[in-house]
Amino acid sequence: MLGSSIDANLPVIVGGDFNCCLNQREKKGGRRFGFPVGSQEMAAFMSTNDLHDLGFTGPSFTWSNNKTGNSKIWVRLDSILLNSSGLDLVPLATVKHLIRLASGHCPLLLQQFESPPNRPSKWIRFEDTWRTYPATWKLVWKTWSKPDHGMSADELGILKKSLEDHLAELQLIDCSEVGLYAEEDLELRTKACELNAMLARMATWWRQRAKTRWITEGDSNSRFFHSFATARRRGNKIVEIQCPNGERISEPPDIQDEFMNFFSLKWQERCISLEDWPNLRQENLVPDSLKG
Repeated sequence: MLGSSIDANLPVIVGGDFNCCLNQREKKGGRRFGFPVGSQEMAAFMSTNDLHDLGFTGPSFTWSNNKTGNSKIWVRLDSILLNSSGLDLVPLATVKHLIRLASGHCPLLLQQFESPPNRPSKWIRFEDTWRTYPATWKLVWKTWSKPDHGMSADELGILKKSLEDHLAELQLIDCSEVGLYAEEDLELRTKACELNAMLARMATWWRQRAKTRWITEGDSNSRFFHSFATARRRGNKIVEIQCPNGERISEPPDIQDEFMNFFSLKWQERCISLEDWPNLRQENLVPDSLKG
């Protein structure tokens, strides 16, 4: 690949584990960087094909040998490159180093455009994942017994975000010149285990929404569950209704008003007239067999 040439008129993205770094700033621990042959070929490949490093946010290094003490090594082996034609199309592209969990490498997240802000959830549901916390059993039972509307469904996402932020802070310190103390290194490993457990709960969260009972328990949180849950949500959405006068409406506020009017009329208090109804207490309506 390094000997090939790329068409400069086509937008090109190249990313992944290049198994080399380009300078001493991209390495910490181990032998001092000496610009070996692999790094020289990588630099020549980038220069020949007009490839630019997009930079990154997050931890400074993307790989670690996961050893302790003086034997630990950090290197930025993974990166994403974009040529000038690609930069013209996505000038705001950014790369984020995500936290390391199962692998020694950081996953790379490429965002070509700015993400829209997240909208708050409007739904409140009981989550199957609540049952995995023994401490919440009594709390759920106590709250469920109250005449209220239940608990927020966003707590799991908030806890996951908190763990990810804490892990990101620790890994940033781990990649710095100061490094982690023994207590902080233990905390890093503990939080990584907690996040893995949280991701398993998130898989249960999506299985509940997908309503897919035939999926085996070993299947994890994947694009399939997201797509299945989204399809159910789209299928349950009311996009148009027909009013009693034959008019069709599709605007959500109008649909909501029509439903409110329908059920308000259905459940409104009515005046009932009992005229001409038989009076069961009248003596003449009692059968002779029941008279003493």
